[in-house]
Amino acid sequence: MSKLWKLGTGSIVEIRGKDRSKVFNNLATQDLRELAVGQSRETFITDSKGRTFGHGLAIGLPEFHLFVSVPGQAERLVPHFDRFIIMEDATITDRSSAFTLWLAADESILPRLGIDLPAAPWPDSFTTFWNGLPAHLVRAPWAGPTSRLLLSESPELPTSCDPSLHAELLLSDLDHRSDWEALRIQSFWPWYGIDLDDKNFPQELDRDTSAISFRKGCYLGQETVARLDALGQVQKKLVKLAISGDGSIDMNVPEETKLRSGDSEVGQLRSYAPLSPGAAVGLGYVKRSHFTPGTELRLGTQGHTAVVMPRE
Repeated sequence: MSKLWKLGTGSIVEIRGKDRSKVFNNLATQDLRELAVGQSRETFITDSKGRTFGHGLAIGLPEFHLFVSVPGQAERLVPHFDRFIIMEDATITDRSSAFTLWLAADESILPRLGIDLPAAPWPDSFTTFWNGLPAHLVRAPWAGPTSRLLLSESPELPTSCDPSLHAELLLSDLDHRSDWEALRIQSFWPWYGIDLDDKNFPQELDRDTSAISFRKGCYLGQETVARLDALGQVQKKLVKLAISGDGSIDMNVPEETKLRSGDSEVGQLRSYAPLSPGAAVGLGYVKRSHFTPGTELRLGTQGHTAVVMPRE
């Protein structure tokens, strides 16, 4: 069964004006100078020290761009963007409360939503109408390589959708997502505020190929990002972990999230989701000496083991 979750409110920042691409590009690790209608690109938003001030999706729409991500970022990002607008023609608006976010686990569910779809293959993002109100469909790998976010001004399923969807709809929200957390972790999508914050550097998230351009011009914090690239290594990195052991892991107890090799502490678990009795998947940081897939570590004090997995 394809899954559809009603998530509620996320972080949605709108950027308007003829200089919107320039302003967006000046604060992002991704090359957004030519962000076109229908394109969606993952990016970090950096501060002056090159640290991750935000992380999400940049979306090109006909009259404006959107930055879409998890809750709690918009109220920080709007003044951050505004601060660096000098003479540019651009306005920044927090549009988070205007949209309800829905997450489709894969694209097979889209024809059942009762919306007009363009001819396949579908672009990264496109605008349509749902319940008579504007809606944006965006490719977003939050729950898998073909999962889609629907940003809808309507908070309810339309009457035109497949009636069985009402029975299949999974109510969730962006702060309590246990029913799709395993999909997110398996897809290696980091969650801002849990897996990263403004103390991290972009390369520590191991998303260089999808979220960082090393060929674009200057942007805020670019010198630090370029220096780390020149060094060719970071001291810690986010990895996916296969976890085994009886019982659950209390993520609120710091000692239970520590990763060890021998007597040495080498990392920390950040996200965790059970898969079956005795098996779980997680995201955590480990030191450079333990990046290699197949590396086995001890987790916590209750006999759990964690093995570093390949990203894909």
